[in-house]
Amino acid sequence: VELRSVRDLTLQTTSLTIAGTVTSKSEATVRTESAGEVKNVYYSLGDSVSAGSIVAEMENGSERAAVLQAEGSVDAAEASLDKTTGGSRTEQQEILRATLTGAQEDAVAALLGAYASVENAVRVDIDQMFSSPNSPQPRFSVVSSETQLVENAQNGRVIVGSILNRHSVKSSSLSSSEDLSAELIKTDEELRVVRTFLDAVIGALNKGIATQGVTESDIAGYKADANGARTTITTALSSVSAAREALTIAQKNLEQGVTGGQPEDVAAAEAA
Repeated sequence: VELRSVRDLTLQTTSLTIAGTVTSKSEATVRTESAGEVKNVYYSLGDSVSAGSIVAEMENGSERAAVLQAEGSVDAAEASLDKTTGGSRTEQQEILRATLTGAQEDAVAALLGAYASVENAVRVDIDQMFSSPNSPQPRFSVVSSETQLVENAQNGRVIVGSILNRHSVKSSSLSSSEDLSAELIKTDEELRVVRTFLDAVIGALNKGIATQGVTESDIAGYKADANGARTTITTALSSVSAAREALTIAQKNLEQGVTGGQPEDVAAAEAA
């Protein structure tokens, strides 16, 4: 055993040989966020490494491709945003205007068709079952055990009379320059009222009782006419609904083409 004084060691006048194991004061575990092949190593064992230094580089070809793809998506989204906020070109706007004109013409045709359907269904198919159908107190001619449905049919005929009168006036003045959206909504509501009226008539006929004035054969014929009228009204409803949807889409597309997108469309484009 060799002795050395603290003074000698402090002044470094002599050296002290010691056998043992040296351990670091602190350790750090290095790991990557994803598996892959190490491409470059920039430090060797025992080198001093400062904070923030790149120790090694892994193969990242797929990541670079993903970045390029993301940048392309950003460019496309920015272009879409520019289009949404800026509107369409002149030739595109002309196409959109032509589409709107076609939708307006189709809406007028659907409305006129609906007016005619109500007229034919009520005045031709149903009024034969009523006495004084156009009076304030129309009477259902078929005796039925469903007295409530008979009353509903009679009251319904008065309401439908007002609808028929409005349609008669409107059909002579309807044009594509007016608020067709509002008229489509109103006509849709009226068609549903007419269909409810027809349901009351059909229900009363289903419980119809043959009399000397109205035979079983007459009732069977009335049922066929009433069901045919209902089918006609349902078809008219589908036409009006389709015309309304097409008109709404055409109006929105033209508005976006001229002035750019709506606030919610711009927000969606910005989010993209």
